Parts: sequence; structure tokens; C-alpha cells
Amino acid sequence: MNWNDLTDLIERNGETQLTQKVFKDEPAKIKSAVMDSQGRVFLFECNKSHLTPNHRSWVSDIETGFYFYGGGFDTTDWQNSAIDREVSA
Repeated sequence: MNWNDLTDLIERNGETQLTQKVFKDEPAKIKSAVMDSQGRVFLFECNKSHLTPNHRSWVSDIETGFYFYGGGFDTTDWQNSAIDREVSA
């Protein structure tokens, strides 16, 4: 099985846009989310201010944990896809 097959298996219930929905049911340590050029979403333990897109994905300027969320997202403007988790009052 290759990476693309795995991505197809982990698509999230028809989600195509990166929204705050990705943080639902995730632990509080998850602070941000990004999408790469292939439509795969990753969750990070740092804020988006520490993340920078490179030619296909994202890199962090600090040591941080990150996790694969799912694939099949719309890659339009993926370089500006980083979002921080909104904290409710």
C-alpha cells in the first residue's frame, strides 16, 4: 500500500475544506492545523506562527509534535491553509 492509498482510506467524511472542525475531539495540546500540496491535513502542537510552507509541505521553526489527520482536502491556496485552534471563552 502506498501513501496515496492510505490517504484515500483516511478521508474524513467528505470534508474538503480545512476548518475548526479538525480540532473537534482532539486533545488540547493540538494548537494548529495545515494542509500540504497533496490535500493531506496535519495537526501540530505549536501555533501557526511557527509554521512555514516549503515547496510541498510545512516546516516548523521549533521542535514540535505533529499528527496526520486525513486526506482528500481541496488544495487551492494550500500555502495559506494554516489555522490556529480557536479558544472559546
